[in-house]
Amino acid sequence: MRGNRRAGLAHEPEGPIMRVKYRLIIFLTKFVAISTALAQSQTPQNQGAPTLSEIQAPKEQPRKDLLDALSKSEQDEITKSSVPVLLLPNIREFEKRRVVVQRIYYTAFFTDGKQSISIQGSRLTYTYQHLRAMPNAGKMQVRSAEGFITESERIWTASWKEFGAAYLLSLECADEKDSRCQSPEYVSRLTNSLVYVGGGHAKIGSQLPPISEQPKGTNDFSYNPPGQLLPGSGTGRQDDTVYAPGIRFPIEIKPAYANSQVWNPGGSNGPPGSQCDRKNYAYPWWDNFCETRPKYKTSMCPLGSGHQGQDVRPSTCEKDKHATVSATDGTVVHIGSYSVFITAPDGTQYRYLHMSSVVVSVGGSVSKGDQIGRVSNAFGSTPTTIHLHFEILQNVADLGFVHVPPYISLVKAYESLP
Repeated sequence: MRGNRRAGLAHEPEGPIMRVKYRLIIFLTKFVAISTALAQSQTPQNQGAPTLSEIQAPKEQPRKDLLDALSKSEQDEITKSSVPVLLLPNIREFEKRRVVVQRIYYTAFFTDGKQSISIQGSRLTYTYQHLRAMPNAGKMQVRSAEGFITESERIWTASWKEFGAAYLLSLECADEKDSRCQSPEYVSRLTNSLVYVGGGHAKIGSQLPPISEQPKGTNDFSYNPPGQLLPGSGTGRQDDTVYAPGIRFPIEIKPAYANSQVWNPGGSNGPPGSQCDRKNYAYPWWDNFCETRPKYKTSMCPLGSGHQGQDVRPSTCEKDKHATVSATDGTVVHIGSYSVFITAPDGTQYRYLHMSSVVVSVGGSVSKGDQIGRVSNAFGSTPTTIHLHFEILQNVADLGFVHVPPYISLVKAYESLP
């Protein structure tokens, strides 16, 4: 019997003290494994489980000659980046340039007044149970691997994985007729031109950034279920996932009305009436993430294309009056002619479009609830309706950075407003 019992403890060291230490190590190992599994099992089914990816440090030598175009502090940050930093080879040609390095991601922004380009690399990935996606929608060759290139509201975005990290490059043109923003060719060339300038060797441990808890809502209002679009406006995604738990609603003061700008009165495919029609300023809310946009390719909509954001009207049909606020703590990483991007500590990127009176600057830090600008109708040389177009881009397992549906996250945030 003694031999059988010890067979379960193969290689157990001799001596009482050594056996106690050995068994303690075995216990702690199992405890950590069980705790990790328990933490994963306790992740709400309608939220994602975050993990940090392992980085494969580039074997190539960094192009340090490009760093001379950046400030000394930016150069120092790049060497400390845990993500390999990729930049454009012609950064000296841009009048404004800014690189920001955070613990699990970096961002870079360049503009010459005619084009605004932002780059982001992140090592935090979200895994969702039962995620449904069309992985081939918008897929094409991006650098040395398969990735995605899509358009949303005239902003082109390329997404791919490299060195174990997920990358994102976005292009916005000030002039809607600029040929560089008419097709995916130019953004593809930009992406393929990126060069490694440093980083990717820093060790940051396995600690994940804190994930905000979703406060219980008390605001009573009516909304249609996710995926239910206005009749005739497209095929929706039935998805109750809270991709951004705990965010602050991005318009400062309620009421606000989430609905279509195109299929409602005042829209190009809507019934007679103006954008200020009372029907546009009433509950219930309507999801329009997958609203018909044949050119906007996305793996997250049933038809492989869609709007990729949520439109929200403020309380009244008045432009430049109602304040927009940051949904989360983060860093301002991109400001174009009609857009502001803010990246949260977990690498999730939030996009705010069609604003005026922007009061933040690229590289600046914001706290949840800080004012960003005013709801307006800015859209290049062609004004749109008065509304905020809100997007969430997140690094999702097996996909990389993609637009994820913001509807239920916004519902939860709105319910939490006082």
